[in-house]
Amino acid sequence: MVMGALVLIFAGSIHGKTKKEKKDYMETKNITESPFRCNISAFTSAQREHYQTLSQELLKTIQEVREQPDGFSLRLAADSSMVMKAAEFITLERLCCPFLAFQLSLEAEKGPLWITLSGPEGVKDFLRAELGFDAVVPKPEPEQKKQ
Repeated sequence: MVMGALVLIFAGSIHGKTKKEKKDYMETKNITESPFRCNISAFTSAQREHYQTLSQELLKTIQEVREQPDGFSLRLAADSSMVMKAAEFITLERLCCPFLAFQLSLEAEKGPLWITLSGPEGVKDFLRAELGFDAVVPKPEPEQKKQ
């Protein structure tokens, strides 16, 4: 029950929608888009320390990274403690990076845990740099013009 609520809370109402649908939704709800930058001052000193420890722990346990059109999906082991740590990570990450959308999902039959991080244009480059995905998910080469 709690996990289902977490998925609904963190997935957000506009995840997976087209840009026009997101814009229309935000206009009808009178929501303004957050600036595209981290606000590390959103943390208390205790939260910042805990966030850094938790982030490092989660990043070390990533089993797979899948590039999505507007972000990345991270596969983690689906044991109970990792599910709780992932939810806690999302809760803290939302404080400093409100421009990110999150989706937390568990596959059936004791399948893997996935965290999907997505956001506005440019978020993939930001995540590559911040989370160190360059080695795992290289940035696509620019298309060369035909002569």
